[in-house]
Amino acid sequence: MPNMKNSYINQISDSALNLPIGFSSLGKELAKIESVAGKEMPEAVAFYAGRIVESLSQRALLQSNLRHGISLEINLNLLSQWGKIDQGTFAIGNMIRRISNQARHMDRAIDTYEEPTIIGLLQLWVEWFLENFSTERKGSIDSGIGAADWSNRTPFIRTLVRGDVKEMELSLAAHKFDQIFQADPTLACFTGERLIDSKSALANDFTKKIKVIFPKSQRVTQIRALYFSRNSNPHQAVYLLKSLTGLTRVDAETFGILGGAYKNIWADSHDHQYLQRSYEQYEKGVHSSPDDYYLRINLAATALWLGDRDTSRAQSNKVLQVLAKFGVAVDDKNQITPSYWALATIAEANFLAEKYAKAVTLYEQLAKLDSSGGRWIRTAQQLKVHLEKLKDDNVRETFAAILNT
Repeated sequence: MPNMKNSYINQISDSALNLPIGFSSLGKELAKIESVAGKEMPEAVAFYAGRIVESLSQRALLQSNLRHGISLEINLNLLSQWGKIDQGTFAIGNMIRRISNQARHMDRAIDTYEEPTIIGLLQLWVEWFLENFSTERKGSIDSGIGAADWSNRTPFIRTLVRGDVKEMELSLAAHKFDQIFQADPTLACFTGERLIDSKSALANDFTKKIKVIFPKSQRVTQIRALYFSRNSNPHQAVYLLKSLTGLTRVDAETFGILGGAYKNIWADSHDHQYLQRSYEQYEKGVHSSPDDYYLRINLAATALWLGDRDTSRAQSNKVLQVLAKFGVAVDDKNQITPSYWALATIAEANFLAEKYAKAVTLYEQLAKLDSSGGRWIRTAQQLKVHLEKLKDDNVRETFAAILNT
């Protein structure tokens, strides 16, 4: 492990080190990691890294004049919904969130071999914050920071986050699988997730290998199931994820992936037992994570498809309430435009809540934003399924006109 004070704290400007985060400052929080790094205390490194990500995510929202939530998971989702964070950095935040929670709750032993990965992930998170939200903006980090990376894993992680799929695959090929991944489930999971997100041809082989290496890892199982769910093999995703539903603490992501897998089986088979199972998984997820609007909007959608208009309407109104609580709403007072997917969630919630006039306006906006792109195609496909379940010809005719345009 390099001497952190010489290798990177000095690469950050004094004003950035004095940046207040929580009850401390960025410099003092980094110094805490320095004090435990390389001393066979990886749980402490993970815990302090989580504190920094949590504080900086909250500060990023505040500096954007946006409301923040009570948890890091909510704040990361809000940054994403408002288009304030790229997908790779969003994945970093969630990876550090997970391993920090594992350290806090003692869910598993964190190996010293994972420490360089945690520090490398943290470096890219701090870089992202200082480049986008520091009061200095320019000069917060020395331009030559790549020559003084905080960890020997940082260059590889940076490629996973900033590179295109070809660069990712070339970088992965340059590393010997046995050496870099065998003892490091954190790096293995992050790599697998990024390969899936980038639709890499290596995703299947890689996630298959890490599942063999880490058969009991909850996150590895989720990653492998996510691959199956996104690649037309939902039955295999269900098979893997069912082993996680009996755990003492089941996280929202398991419910989300499993609910989606059952939904895909129903879409292919038209067997309503799978739609009912999908609904049940989303319901369990909402019960454990009431502010997770992704799970709740899916609960509302599956309720409609099951013919339960009352539950669909109630859950959709709750989605709008949850989003409004965090300032993610579309009205005349909005001065900041949510991301495409945030707008799509609000449009769908208005539709399912039977606020059709508002929904029409929002869907028209979405069509204009991405008239021929993949995002609008997915949005339109979901709307078509909703319309098939409605018996109101006037509503169907109104929204069919939007789809035809």
